Amino acid sequence: MVETITRFVRAMAIGMGQIMLQRNAWTGLLFLVGVGLNSIGMLAGALLGLAVATATALLLKADKNNIDDGLYGFNGALVGIAAFFFLPMSVVTVLLAAGGSALSTAMMHAFLRAGRPAYTAPFIVVTWAVLLVSPLLQAAIPTVAAADGLPNHFSGLMQGLGQVMFQGNTWSGAAFLLGLCISSRRGAVFAVIGSGIGMMLALVVGLDPKSVMCGLFGYNSALCAIALSKKPIGYPILAAAATVAVTFAFMKAGVTALTAPFVLVTWSALLVLRVAKPKVE
Repeated sequence: MVETITRFVRAMAIGMGQIMLQRNAWTGLLFLVGVGLNSIGMLAGALLGLAVATATALLLKADKNNIDDGLYGFNGALVGIAAFFFLPMSVVTVLLAAGGSALSTAMMHAFLRAGRPAYTAPFIVVTWAVLLVSPLLQAAIPTVAAADGLPNHFSGLMQGLGQVMFQGNTWSGAAFLLGLCISSRRGAVFAVIGSGIGMMLALVVGLDPKSVMCGLFGYNSALCAIALSKKPIGYPILAAAATVAVTFAFMKAGVTALTAPFVLVTWSALLVLRVAKPKVE
């Protein structure tokens, strides 16, 4: 029993790390610390999502190695965080977070069985569905996170990392960066590069400085750079830049982007790689 519980908790921690594509329990724990530094409520949402998603994977009799690798936890964690970010604290919010986390796991199961990289697509679809019902819950959808009093480029870089998990907080971003360093220094470097590209490009083209310095144009760029960090250098750089345009397009359309720009751009980059070099995975 103790071994089973330990394995379950470890899978949850690794699942948290997989939000930034890291298979490392300590990384996941630091990500949880980073969320908690900014919001205890969202920390509770992350833990709820991780637990429900991991338990759902067990009920689906998913591959144990995939469960241990956290591949069923991270979308649930993001759904849980998002629910507590967008919606008022209530029993309904808890039920939506739990139900959404379970649904994201079922979607992830389908992607894994098909051998396709899902990334955060299950989280995106489920959260968009939750946002559709949010007016019924009298939820106020945030569009720009509050700055944390450090309006400088370092803060912008760190908030670009923090916004991966809805944390518009410099110190949350710094905790996430430390977690990345523990797992992969290369991943940490590319995360900063990606966040920096998103921030600087958005400023250069004249996008709203408040949104930029709150990290809203940096987090998708950071995720793209991490995901493509082992590909030829042009891919992570161009992908990080492309997310700025895609994020802006979502904003102009009045759609909450979440991590959709990251997923769409990364899928596109992998398709280009497959066409250009069929032997590249």
